[in-house]
Amino acid sequence: MTSWALRIPPAWSSAAALAAFLWIVWTQPLTSLQIDSLVYRYGAEVLFSGTDRLYEQPNGALPFTYPPVAALFFSPLLVPEPLAAFIVAVAGLASVWRITWLVLDDLRPQESGHATVAAALLPLAVLTEPIFKTFSYGQINLVLAWLVAEDLLGRRRGRIGGILVGLATLIKLTPAAFFLIIVLRRDIASFLRGIGTILAGVLAGFLLMPSSSLVFWTGLTGAAQRVGDTSYFLNQSVKGALARSGVSASWPWILACLIVLAATFLAAHLLLRSGRDLPAILATAFCALLISPVSWSHHWVWFWPLLLWTLTDHRPTPGKGFLALATAWALAVLVRPFWWAIPQHGPWHDVSWWQLLISDTYMVVGAITLALLTVEAFRSRTRGTVGGSGKDVGTE
Repeated sequence: MTSWALRIPPAWSSAAALAAFLWIVWTQPLTSLQIDSLVYRYGAEVLFSGTDRLYEQPNGALPFTYPPVAALFFSPLLVPEPLAAFIVAVAGLASVWRITWLVLDDLRPQESGHATVAAALLPLAVLTEPIFKTFSYGQINLVLAWLVAEDLLGRRRGRIGGILVGLATLIKLTPAAFFLIIVLRRDIASFLRGIGTILAGVLAGFLLMPSSSLVFWTGLTGAAQRVGDTSYFLNQSVKGALARSGVSASWPWILACLIVLAATFLAAHLLLRSGRDLPAILATAFCALLISPVSWSHHWVWFWPLLLWTLTDHRPTPGKGFLALATAWALAVLVRPFWWAIPQHGPWHDVSWWQLLISDTYMVVGAITLALLTVEAFRSRTRGTVGGSGKDVGTE
């Protein structure tokens, strides 16, 4: 089979990657760190100052909301700010490139040159709202997504399986959701490596900052209000949608979470049984985004591998359902309707129902995504597939 990558000259891919980087530099000048990167830098400053007051919020600054040992991982940002901003931008762009490469390798294992294709796609990726805002805020969502993708899709995962998911969890707790994939694979070695990584990181945190570690692990792990107002329009989780709708009771959110968890477990289990790892990972990612109390719009970077999977899967065409899904995601991340459909700071009680629906764009499309992945899982069970590309092999 002739690789599609052979049709893309390497010079074009290099030019595309450079264009993506120049777009980031032009829209977000790298003269100083962005707002979230300043929080990471603050954590490293507290660690090396020896004050052990990581969770005392400075006046006018966002709070540090990550596990204590994450401050150690953020220590490279202690270099001069322009260099630190450059590091954050390059790390994010490299993460998008590698994620794209990994996904294409999984979907088209018979072909080569996917690194070239991944570079050529970078300009499109950085135009989308979640990825662009990740750079705009100086966030690390793309790096975390890369750690997870490298662990679960990388060809050397037999040696490092579980470790990178564990490291991602030590930086931000949400990636712990991906242990579901490791458990359903019955990969005991990777599970033990991952849990061991987390335990080692927690222990390191207590050794480096005992007081801050005690504060975090006994009182801050579930403190969603510390992250921000759950009703804020950029919170695209189920809890955010309910908050904007005026629902204050906990039971609707808990019920919705249980439904999402059940669908995800079933979908991931069936997809993994049929050898379709990538959609199982995607189902888990969207589950985490939906049930997390706070999922800012820039957290939804998993839409990108979903689009790649939808448009590059084993079928000659994506099918009407997934083609509609890809179109919906493309419109959502390029038009970003929740930015202009409703007041950004409330109040919400005078907002019409259709405006509220638009304000929940990622949540709504994310829920539909999970539903379609669950349906696809049942189809995979009867169709019989192997590999990330899902090639038909008949039924058992």
